[in-house]
Amino acid sequence: MSGGGPATDSQQKSAEQATLPQGSVLGPLLFLVYINDLVEVFGDFLTVKSFADDIKIYVVIDNDSKVAVLQDGLVKLQIWSERWQLNLSSHKCSVLQMGNKENNSGYHSYNVNNVQLIDNTATVDLGVIIDCKLRFDKHIANIVSKAHSRAALIRRCFKSRE
Repeated sequence: MSGGGPATDSQQKSAEQATLPQGSVLGPLLFLVYINDLVEVFGDFLTVKSFADDIKIYVVIDNDSKVAVLQDGLVKLQIWSERWQLNLSSHKCSVLQMGNKENNSGYHSYNVNNVQLIDNTATVDLGVIIDCKLRFDKHIANIVSKAHSRAALIRRCFKSRE
């Protein structure tokens, strides 16, 4: 018989068992093998950096054609993710445009899955807050705030209760 009907219980169980459990030793390695060809999708026009399941795509936009190149790269990313059945979290995607804000002609909007990406003035990358002018004021303020909070906790632990 050909398999045109609904899946049986044994087929559903085998599909569930085919996934890797969270925290497995092989999970990260197999994921990297799975997404290994992603960098090749963008060609030589875009620079791609990836770490685990995060990806950064960037290009120096020195003319209007580079805007189209970046949007085209985002479309290619969408097509690649659909082909490999990986969902893109459009709500987690954002744009950090660096450069001179006075030159408004250099700032453009970009879309993934027909959703306009959020244009941030700062973003967190591997725990470091980076802003559009490459200043670390927000990152330093965040670290200082955490240090004050932890110092207050330590101070409360050793406070005399007399």
